[in-house]
Amino acid sequence: MSIVILCLTAPYKLGANGNSYSVLGCIINKRMAGTGSVISAFGTGTSSLWFYIIAPLIVSIPVLSYLSEVWKSAYSKMELMRTGRIKYNLKRIAWMFGGCACMLFAGITLFVVILLPFFSLADTYYFQDEVGSTGILESVYELILIIIKKYMYMLGYSYTVSVLAAIILFFYNDLYVVISIVFSLLYVIREWIYEENSFMVIISAIVLSFIFILLGKWSERS
Repeated sequence: MSIVILCLTAPYKLGANGNSYSVLGCIINKRMAGTGSVISAFGTGTSSLWFYIIAPLIVSIPVLSYLSEVWKSAYSKMELMRTGRIKYNLKRIAWMFGGCACMLFAGITLFVVILLPFFSLADTYYFQDEVGSTGILESVYELILIIIKKYMYMLGYSYTVSVLAAIILFFYNDLYVVISIVFSLLYVIREWIYEENSFMVIISAIVLSFIFILLGKWSERS
């Protein structure tokens, strides 16, 4: 729901007298909603500054909260002795990736479902008589591609943020401080995030995952 709220509150349309309407504002104001489309509303809602900064933190918190509690307990040491450092950390990485994937999928899917009853599938020109059903199919195909592209980028980006936060948490086990540090860092590099450079996200994810796997004492890495 937090992801949905971030998307719905993103600025979307300019109305009379320079008034700015969010996606939710356009839904409430049916006249404004009639001038938009699901494709443009989705693109705008998932491209705001706060979506890029806060959404990755939201999907990271459940696993990070668990890691914080476990690392403070004796259970962590027992599990490390039983499975070894590498296997232990690999399992945590899998949880972080799975948590990001599930929560992002749920949030983005719910956002699209909310948009469908209030906005046309695409801009008005797609539904002119000469275009017919072909335009609708093209719009559906375009919407699916946009959703997949956004989801895959946000998944890789959110996973990278999760691992980075987990590394900081390993050295300083205070979840609130770690989230604040990561939030500040994301705000500083916001221009780079806006570029949606998938290659850089993949490289960062690989490097940070490798570092996370090797965290701990040498005797606990086997």
